[in-house]
Amino acid sequence: LSWQGELIENFSVRFHEGRAVEVRAEKGQALLEKMISMDEGASFLGECALVPWSSPINKTGLLFYNTLFDENACCHLALGMGFIDTIDGYADRSLEEMRAMGVNDSMIHVDFMIGTEDLSVTAHCRDGRTVPVFENGTWAFSVQISISVVRFRSKTHRFLSKVGNKRRCGCAPAQDMVYYISYRSTNAAERTEKP
Repeated sequence: LSWQGELIENFSVRFHEGRAVEVRAEKGQALLEKMISMDEGASFLGECALVPWSSPINKTGLLFYNTLFDENACCHLALGMGFIDTIDGYADRSLEEMRAMGVNDSMIHVDFMIGTEDLSVTAHCRDGRTVPVFENGTWAFSVQISISVVRFRSKTHRFLSKVGNKRRCGCAPAQDMVYYISYRSTNAAERTEKP
């Protein structure tokens, strides 16, 4: 992890009730402690991204020491600020409403990679079911994604790019566009049961 021009190496974070309560690092321990104490939200997660181990960035075998590249190599978490645009209807809500809904607020947003070739992620649903999401470093099901632009407020351009199995949709400026993403599993058994 590269933060404030220094490396934090071989580190771990222990969470309790959603908060990072203990950190350890072979190198950069004091810097890691400083990071999670920057403000009230710095010790909470702001992002959880699932990226297959087989991503094109990871296949290069390079560590770029630049989060904008490295975060696309594998699954990653981020401490600090969460993204308000992950909430349905965010454009019509205030920042205070977003925070009340649980989107974390912080002056930092620091990504770190957690992906491995054997990583598994299981969803624990409200109804008690468990649904495999990730198995052996990749999706446990196939997904088709379609993106529909439904409203423009100013001149924008649209793009859809595919990076390995991770698809991104965007526009410029992003805050001026509302879009919906729908998905459908290619596995018939999964089409009606979503976590």
